[in-house]
Amino acid sequence: MPSSALRQPLEELGDVLQRFVRMPEVRMLCIEVQSSLHAAARQLVLASEHLADNTSPLLPIELARPDDDDATWEAATEQLRSVHGQRRDGGGPFAPLAERPMRSQGSANFAAQVLQCLGTVRAPAEGLIVAIDVRAREPASGWLSRLAETIRNPRLASARFVVLVAPATAIAPWIETFERGTVVHQSCVVDDARATRELEADVEAEEQLGPGFRGAWPKGVRPPPRPRAAGIHAVAKAAPDGAMQLRVDVKRAALALRKDDGPEAIRRQAAARDRCLEAGRIRDAITMELVLGAYMLRLGQHPLALGAFQRAATRATEAEHWDLAAQAYLSAASAHERAEDPTAALAAHRQGIAAAQKADDLGLAMQSYWQAGQIALALELEIDCIALWGDAFAYAQSVEPARLRGTRAKDITLELSRLLARYRRYSDAREVERAAAAFEARS
Repeated sequence: MPSSALRQPLEELGDVLQRFVRMPEVRMLCIEVQSSLHAAARQLVLASEHLADNTSPLLPIELARPDDDDATWEAATEQLRSVHGQRRDGGGPFAPLAERPMRSQGSANFAAQVLQCLGTVRAPAEGLIVAIDVRAREPASGWLSRLAETIRNPRLASARFVVLVAPATAIAPWIETFERGTVVHQSCVVDDARATRELEADVEAEEQLGPGFRGAWPKGVRPPPRPRAAGIHAVAKAAPDGAMQLRVDVKRAALALRKDDGPEAIRRQAAARDRCLEAGRIRDAITMELVLGAYMLRLGQHPLALGAFQRAATRATEAEHWDLAAQAYLSAASAHERAEDPTAALAAHRQGIAAAQKADDLGLAMQSYWQAGQIALALELEIDCIALWGDAFAYAQSVEPARLRGTRAKDITLELSRLLARYRRYSDAREVERAAAAFEARS
């Protein structure tokens, strides 16, 4: 099967990772990856630890806001210790860590922790790969400079780094500061023009040949009819396949958006929603409405997007599709934030939390709790934030720890502890810390 515009960036990244593990002289692989490919790229990075040519264990950490301050480096250091302990308990080639090394500066603490982790690697493994997943759109220049100092540190020569970051203007100049041959810079971005051409060809093929067909078909030419099937074709022509028309509308909407034809994208996506409503497919209609709202939001039509999200939330609530209701409220909150109405965004997040709990969707619940708390802090409603995150903490304590992996539960717990300490509620802060440590041990 030939490579597509969507697969090619990930295939190229896979090739680069195979070379990276065989090149000890390369200290860092920096991957600029667009948001739609981020999850897949992260999985490729994690899987590279198991390549036949790799001899180094991999420790992954995530940074939501990489600023050059002690709090950011402290969070990175704590994550590194936590992940090291999890990997060791899971059979990784590590000896136990000693007490935390302490230095005067945050980035120095992190470098010292990398060195300590490096010293725990057991034979036959050798060296260490630290994978840093940067979630912010634009890393702070000071943070990049400090990270570069860590990577260049001669005492860490046996440690190598993979940095996943969103495309940003600061990355290319930062890469130029490294000695040539010590860094690989990889772009993991879809070729939009090629993807548009491929999508257009797919839509045309499906319109002419039916669902599931791919590739070009000569214009104006239809496939020959099956023998003794004229009657079947006549019926199909008289009553077109509704599912096929739905697929075509959805793909035509996506294609129009790629071509910057906003009105056509909205018209086609609205038609897809209406087809689902006419067929009584309420859940699918809600999904189509959510996509329609996302298109409107992308086109800068905030009031129209908000209307779509509110309609989706209402339909989902009436039909008790609580997971879709939670998604709709989360999307509505995003639309309110873009319209600079944080009070309405906070209210939407509260509704989203309630819906996510009814759906038993921990990921959506914790995401809404986290974002609601951030909005409350921005509005200087710190007591409200403590109440929100306190509820989230209690909710997290009521479920199996393994179910919280990959959610915002850990971030909420850490920030809640710091906020409680800021308000001199030290006993509460210590209780949260102890519970968080117990949760970490069980998960």
